[in-house]
This record gives sequence, C-alpha cells and structure tokens, in this order.
Amino acid sequence: MTAGRILFAVSDSVCLIRMEGRVTYSTGPSFSAFIDKLFADGPITDVVVDLSQAEYLDSTTLGLLGKLSNSVHRELNRKVTVFSPGEDVLTVLSSMGFDTVFTILKGGESAPQHLQNIPLEKQAEPDRARVILDAHRLLMEMNDANAARFRDVVEALEKEISSKTQSPRIDAVRRS
Repeated sequence: MTAGRILFAVSDSVCLIRMEGRVTYSTGPSFSAFIDKLFADGPITDVVVDLSQAEYLDSTTLGLLGKLSNSVHRELNRKVTVFSPGEDVLTVLSSMGFDTVFTILKGGESAPQHLQNIPLEKQAEPDRARVILDAHRLLMEMNDANAARFRDVVEALEKEISSKTQSPRIDAVRRS
C-alpha cells in the first residue's frame, strides 16, 4: 500500500480534498487543523472529497471526515460530496453511517487540478492523542452501531490521556 497523503485545491470557491494511499492517524493533526481553518482563508461555497485514490482510511481519518461534514454543515448548511469508485471504500463509508451525512457518489476521480499537500502541523503527543480521541467520539455520535464499535477505543484513549496529564501533578504533589 502507498503511504497516505491528503491534498487540496480551491477553485471557484470550491474546495477539493483528495485522499491518496493509506490515510491513517498520522495525518490526523494536520487534517484536523486544515478543517479548523477551512473557512478562514476566503469564501468556500462547497467541499468535495475525492477518495478515488484512497486505498485505506483508518477510523481516525473517518472521524475527521465526520468533523469536516459537521463544519461544512454548520458553515454552508449543506452536505459534503464524496466520490469514490471503490466498492471497499463505499462499503466502509456506508457501514459507518456516512451515507446520512454526506452525498456519496460512485464515480471516477476528480478533474486534475493543481493540488497541494495540506499544511503539516507539528503537535505534541497529548494534542495528537486528543485529535484521535475527538475523531473517535465523533464517530460514536453518528449512530448506535458506531457507539458500540468504538466505545472501548474511546475509553482506552481517555484513560491514556488522563494518565499522561495527571502524572506531572502527582509528581509535583509528592515533591511538596
């Protein structure tokens, strides 16, 4: 499998996001920050996600697609259009409940454009873990099946984050 990357282009106020290869949690902090800033740099009237080159999307990436959907709905009061010719990707999207929050089209890839990589974000481990946790919480909110599917993952991430943020305070109290 090809290492994953997320590219984008804005043309005529439409933002095209293309995911290629094996897109995993390692792109999460950068994609999350991109979503947070999407509407800050100029007028966007529509968002299209091209998954025609995606070989694999992990649960963090799926959760961040949910975050994108929420952001677009809040800002534009519309659904993100997602297209992919791959049955595997379409099956995953449907099983996660994305068919209710996206307009999903089975089709080829988007027209070639001058795409650029989303800006890389350097994040400390606690911030990266928080992005992963938030993405999984979002998946859980989408439907009951996802809530059951990701409950253990979210609980484990919460414990891990809690233990890492409490350790310095406990050490500080012990030193007093």
